[in-house]
Amino acid sequence: MKISETSLLDLIPETMRHDRIIKGFAAAWDYLLGKAAEIIPLVNLFDYLEILSPEQLDEIAAAMEIDWYNTEYEKDKKIALIRHYEKTCFKLGTVGSILDVATDIYGDADVQDWYQYSAPQWRFKIVADFGDYTTEQALARLTRIVRNIKPAKATLNPVEFLVRTDAEVYIGTVTTSCYHPMPIVDADIT
Repeated sequence: MKISETSLLDLIPETMRHDRIIKGFAAAWDYLLGKAAEIIPLVNLFDYLEILSPEQLDEIAAAMEIDWYNTEYEKDKKIALIRHYEKTCFKLGTVGSILDVATDIYGDADVQDWYQYSAPQWRFKIVADFGDYTTEQALARLTRIVRNIKPAKATLNPVEFLVRTDAEVYIGTVTTSCYHPMPIVDADIT
């Protein structure tokens, strides 16, 4: 039985079905329920984020009031931030929330707590491959994002933004050989 094929009048007791007010109410209800059933697939945005345009994603993020969202991000980063917003909100104020957002924005990221790298208490650092996000604006944006979601007592080490890069390393060696003949010494062999 599909909800779009069911009438409210079928659910009403037989003795009340002939009242014209009940018939009118049931007809109005059926019309409104049919309209709602048509748009239900559109309401489930999280399954269809990939088919939306970047501008539509920006509007969704604005409606959700995601503080760490930026309209300049690539489409896949926008989708990840929107999709993980609720999970991040549940963990807000923890290092896990910082890790979630850093992973969504920078891909491979890690958050290290003070006890993991011998720092003063309540400090942490982010280790990530920042790629194109190493500008002053990008780092200031990351600092602002972290301030909004970090634990209140924790402090981000400002100089601990580490950059991991994949680069080719060329190592050259030079080998020289010199031939120095041994001097012939006249020795008296007896």
